[in-house]
Amino acid sequence: MKFLLRYIAGFVLFVAATCAAHAQNTTNKGTEFWTAYMDHVNGAGDVGKESKMSLYITSDVNTSGTVDIADGSFGTISFSVTANQVTIVDIPSIAFLDNTSGTLSKGLHILSAKPIAVYAHIYATSVSGATLLLPVATLGKDYLSINYTQVSNSVASREGPSYSSFNVIATEDNTTVQITPAAALTSGQPAGTTFTITLAKKGDVFQGLSSSDLTGTHIKSISANGTACKRIAVFSGSSKISIGDCTNYNTSDNLFQQVYPTASWGKHYITVPLAGRFYDVYRIVINDPTTVITLDGAVVAPSIRGYYEFKSGGVTHVISADKPVQVVQYAVSQNNTIGCAMPNSPDLGDPEMIYLNPLEQSLDHVTLYSTSKYEISTSYINVVIPAAGASSFMLDGTPYTAFRPVANNPAYAYAQIHVGSGSAHNISSSQNFNAIAYGFGIDESYGYAAGTNLANLYEYISLTDPADNKAIQTYGCSDLTYNLSVTLPYSTTQITWNFKDGTTPVVQSNPVAVTSVKNGQTLYTYTYAKKVKYAKGDYTVIATVFNAGADECGQNEDIEFDFTVVDPPPIVYSFSSVCLGDATQFTYPPDPNDLGTKTYSWDFGDGSPLGTDQNPTHTYAAPGDYKVVLSVTNNSGCLSVSPPQTVSISKKPVADFAISSPDCASGTITFTDQSTVVPGTTEAAWSWDFGDGQTATVKNPTHTYTATGTYHVTLITTNNKGCSSDATPKDIVIHSSPVADFVAPDVCLADVTAAFKDASTIDDNTESEFSYAWDFGDATNATPANPNTSTFKNPSHKYNAAKQYNVTLTVTSKYGCVAVKTQQFTVNGSIPKAAFKVENPNTLCSASDVIFDDLSTVDFGNITKMIWYFDYNNHPSDGVVLMRSKGEIPADRKFT
Repeated sequence: MKFLLRYIAGFVLFVAATCAAHAQNTTNKGTEFWTAYMDHVNGAGDVGKESKMSLYITSDVNTSGTVDIADGSFGTISFSVTANQVTIVDIPSIAFLDNTSGTLSKGLHILSAKPIAVYAHIYATSVSGATLLLPVATLGKDYLSINYTQVSNSVASREGPSYSSFNVIATEDNTTVQITPAAALTSGQPAGTTFTITLAKKGDVFQGLSSSDLTGTHIKSISANGTACKRIAVFSGSSKISIGDCTNYNTSDNLFQQVYPTASWGKHYITVPLAGRFYDVYRIVINDPTTVITLDGAVVAPSIRGYYEFKSGGVTHVISADKPVQVVQYAVSQNNTIGCAMPNSPDLGDPEMIYLNPLEQSLDHVTLYSTSKYEISTSYINVVIPAAGASSFMLDGTPYTAFRPVANNPAYAYAQIHVGSGSAHNISSSQNFNAIAYGFGIDESYGYAAGTNLANLYEYISLTDPADNKAIQTYGCSDLTYNLSVTLPYSTTQITWNFKDGTTPVVQSNPVAVTSVKNGQTLYTYTYAKKVKYAKGDYTVIATVFNAGADECGQNEDIEFDFTVVDPPPIVYSFSSVCLGDATQFTYPPDPNDLGTKTYSWDFGDGSPLGTDQNPTHTYAAPGDYKVVLSVTNNSGCLSVSPPQTVSISKKPVADFAISSPDCASGTITFTDQSTVVPGTTEAAWSWDFGDGQTATVKNPTHTYTATGTYHVTLITTNNKGCSSDATPKDIVIHSSPVADFVAPDVCLADVTAAFKDASTIDDNTESEFSYAWDFGDATNATPANPNTSTFKNPSHKYNAAKQYNVTLTVTSKYGCVAVKTQQFTVNGSIPKAAFKVENPNTLCSASDVIFDDLSTVDFGNITKMIWYFDYNNHPSDGVVLMRSKGEIPADRKFT
């Protein structure tokens, strides 16, 4: 049972693209699709366990489109898609084909403005299946339905009978289809008997149902009433099926897969086991009964049903054939082992059918979604790649190298990559690879080819660049002239070229072929007589070829070539940092018309290996001028080459600077730039960091530090080329500044000298290492014996005039930090006159204070000393001495 695919997250989303040399419109991306709501055991509706159908649409560009049904039974459904997101379109139940075996006008038509990838999902509780849809441009005219042995638990589950099934959908009106069923159909057509149907309108669907395996049913479009064979879409599956050897463990699901046309089959396959399972089932389906198949080098014989089936667990296999074959890998029901040797063995999973791509049909990048719904617990991606390309493989932008050699073919390597569920994954490589994505849970599974390439390997039209003879079959380039060629598996005598542009078709009679052999098939290539050149746009060319060995499609066969011509990628780029020793950054801006993956080739002009990143960095070893050339190839194979652009690599400036001294707190310090530059450049900018959180951008800044300490100063200088020097650091130690102070004496002119006392201090207690410079302010009267200056700590000076002087002390610390103090100093006169009075002399009492008012005077300055004798007659030696310098003389000069 499989709840997988019940919601959008329930299956893998692939957005794949091939190299430009692959065949025209051969990927699963396109603008037109057809599908149908195939039979499901649960019926259809909106209640209970009835099935539903949804389309899941994604693109790598923003686009929009519509969904219609051929009979108009529901109105047009419009949708829009955001690049790399998923849009869900629910299909009304009226589109359900039910268990009708016959023709219904129920084809679902999807159109879009730009290429999209589409997935169709038919689901119900426990029974769910989905398929990757193929665009009309990739469809063919010859198919084999590929199903599996029709066994199911549907009867036991009381769901009624289940059927092996196929759908055939017309993409054009009046499509005639010939069907040879491999088993009897419920509509009455017996096994092995060919019958013909006409699908009158595009979108008509023929559904074939059988209670037996329909694998090998041959379905082909044929010519009728003079019309050419027309493309058809074919789907195979089952309304419910179980797969495995253990009949007691027969959990079942519906299968629903779009079939690849036989023209896209290949001759070489490598299989990789599904991780975590006991075994897988494989079928190698043939179209030609004479096909010789080898499995790991041994020839094996297909059954009369047209396939060889084998079971295998845990190993790779190499499959080859001399004619094209289709290999299918089946996941078995849960708890199955080969031969049921270990019944009820614990594993996870449920039936699934995956059409494998041959080595001839490969991809170089894929975007997929690994679901976590419904109850998927583990997801994987299996990859097969040429061993030489394994080292370039990328998973989600990160190299993945855990590849192992393929047994029996060491030229290839494989990996079973465990990936996160519930997320998108991108895989890519420089060489093409094949991949499938799948996952398992309890009674759950999903599995798909990771995108697909469906080139007709033997019949196609191509554009060929005469310069390198490289075939371009998907996109052309608007700046190139091409040869237009058609390649056939037979020779022809006439080709009619219809350019679908309103001009008259050109008939080319008796063209000359160039022959080649591919996979044992002789091919004939015919070139149109004139070279062709196209402007940007979408084009169609049809070559109507006369085929002398006519088959059901008649003698005239139409080979259609739908292709797109794009402009070469823009070649403008920029670069930054042109400084020696720095990595120069080259930037290629996003292309608004980007068609996908580009390749880049950067010639840095110095003989170094070419850069291949979109935005590389490169470090030049020497200064100079370098001619840089960029070559860009877009996903269409269009190449643009830039003219040489000069990148001038300049030596960086060398930053240096000087620091003034002394370096003292609160002092102004000058920083002088002494940087050097190479000739031809000049300094243009400076970046100073003073280490205390302050900066400057001038050439020679000044700065004041407010605190002592060691500071880390750096300078970065930038020249006129934009090159910046390395940061040049220097440490600066900021020392304490002294605080200058001194005590001036109270002196009179008659005193011998005035003695000054230093009172200066400093935070670091280095006062003992001070140096002093005194200026006594008496320069005019100074003599050699009595100088105006002194360098003593506590000097003296003799003044010869009573007046005021400005005395200055300059103190210098041991680190050269200077402090200056100027103080006014008075030399007092030498002729004082003592005088006083007694307040209230007539009212004095013995118990009261006597207040004396000093009335003394001096000829200049201040009275600096007083001696009071309060009982001079009786105690002439008991005087009270008061000194001004000690603050003992009150300002009001009153004494008690």
